[in-house]
Amino acid sequence: MKNFLKYLLLLFILLALLNIIWFIVIFVFNISLSTWSFPSISGMFFLATTISLFVFFRGLQKSPREETMHSFISVSLKFVLELVLALIWFALMKKTGWNDILLFFMLYLAFSITGIFIILKSLKNKILKA
Repeated sequence: MKNFLKYLLLLFILLALLNIIWFIVIFVFNISLSTWSFPSISGMFFLATTISLFVFFRGLQKSPREETMHSFISVSLKFVLELVLALIWFALMKKTGWNDILLFFMLYLAFSITGIFIILKSLKNKILKA
């Protein structure tokens, strides 16, 4: 779980950095975008990625067979959570403007790439230790 906490800190730094950049862009350039839409959706992506990584790192401590299953469940759970997030964002909250769609997919890409790199690096480190 030590690695999980290290990577959770990395995710939190990513979340904080993205939100700081968002507020700088909003207030410096006086752009007429919703101020709180970005922090809310980025927090939801942070939560989905954190849950997924928790399941993944929990599986790294198990036997190889269970590790494979936990890895599969982790990636599948992240996909399902982000589908639910997309449903909430687009259908329930009625965020269908081009800027909201672009915002959603930029955050999806940022957190997905970060999650994939964390998983790949953890698997690579585990192989090198064995």
